[in-house]
Amino acid sequence: MSIIGEDSNSSNPLYAVDAERATLGAALLSADAAADIADIVTADDFTTAAHTGIFTAITALTTAGQPVDPVTVLSYLNTTGVLDRIGGAATVHTLVAATPSPASGTYYAEHVRDAALRRRIQAAGAKIQQLAASAGSEPALIADTAEHELLNATETRAHTTYTALADLLDPTIELIESNATKTVTGPIPPYHDLRTIIPELLPGQLIVIAARPSIGKSTIALDFVRHSAARNVPTALFSLEMSAQEIMTRYMSAESGTPMPRLLSGQLNDNDWEKVSSTVTASRSRPLYIDDSPNLSLMEIRSKSRRLKQRHNIKLLVVDYLQLMDTGLTRSMANRQEEVAFFSRSLKLLGKELDIPIIALSQLNRGPEQRQDKRPMISDMRESGSIEQDADVIMLLHREDFYDRTARPGELDVIVAKHRNGATGTTSVVFQGHLSRAVDMTTYVPNAT
Repeated sequence: MSIIGEDSNSSNPLYAVDAERATLGAALLSADAAADIADIVTADDFTTAAHTGIFTAITALTTAGQPVDPVTVLSYLNTTGVLDRIGGAATVHTLVAATPSPASGTYYAEHVRDAALRRRIQAAGAKIQQLAASAGSEPALIADTAEHELLNATETRAHTTYTALADLLDPTIELIESNATKTVTGPIPPYHDLRTIIPELLPGQLIVIAARPSIGKSTIALDFVRHSAARNVPTALFSLEMSAQEIMTRYMSAESGTPMPRLLSGQLNDNDWEKVSSTVTASRSRPLYIDDSPNLSLMEIRSKSRRLKQRHNIKLLVVDYLQLMDTGLTRSMANRQEEVAFFSRSLKLLGKELDIPIIALSQLNRGPEQRQDKRPMISDMRESGSIEQDADVIMLLHREDFYDRTARPGELDVIVAKHRNGATGTTSVVFQGHLSRAVDMTTYVPNAT
């Protein structure tokens, strides 16, 4: 047997068998070392069945709060029927005898982890190479898969995919108790009354905001974006309809309370300039990232979102809007309904992958205009079947004064038509189109500019 720390296959950085022995020996000699090592490597990081089996026994004992030493590990291996498969008790005793001190256990564990990471990257590369060589593979899908595979490969910790009910009960009670006093740090709706229905936007949720053209869905979406950024929640906006300059003009109008016509004409008085200047100062440090790239495809949105998550840890993503998206694939889908289903499902999966809520805007068809009651319904969404299925929350926007100027002028209804984790209902806000924003009824001051 080679000396611990001098890998017999050190010329191959993909393998660190001697480091694996040193890691396991340290864990067997010290429960503290075992706990520290368990924070660095997983059973999948080891290259032999014997090493994997021994480490599995060590982590099982550690998790159960039982002592970790050669006797308890051998007992566990024998009880679970693994002892003979790893070479018997001699294998465990050899590891202990060859380890002079457990103090360097974490050092060797890092070598084991790094070698395992190299192997995962190599495996991802082989898969990508095989996919690229396949004549029937879409180049855009190859690029997306490649990025996804490499991101998965660089995850240095494996995540358990199942948990026993008994292990979930106490944390669940603690979560319920903490909800009463917790401070929400993630994205929340910008309107007070809406927060009584949707207290916060949860990671992995797909939230759809739908309306007929010119009702105000981009304005409402910008309110979500502004509100999150002002609360220091990193937010990304992909705009397929408006340029970044147009978005920023609306942002300045909404934040400063300066009417859009005056901003667009440049005819600002001293008070206007003072409010604009204050808005600029307050906004410089806000974590908002805007992408108005022309012809942005779904594949590009996914790729850019992953990079934004890595670099800026975004907590909210907004896409304006669903029907303007392109698949990014060279092959065409059978129909538009199939494409929209692809978009909504992909955004739902992206939100779960990045662990963030995603807001997607969507247009309604002409259904409301053909009814006496103009209030929208979920069935009015274009290609609505897949969107309704994938969305966790659907908010429909309605303004009676859009159809009759004398009916409830300046009011916009936010209809929560679907809420997978809570109640549905309708709230109303004051729509200030000239300021590119909506505000709470309770804080509205008539004739304010």
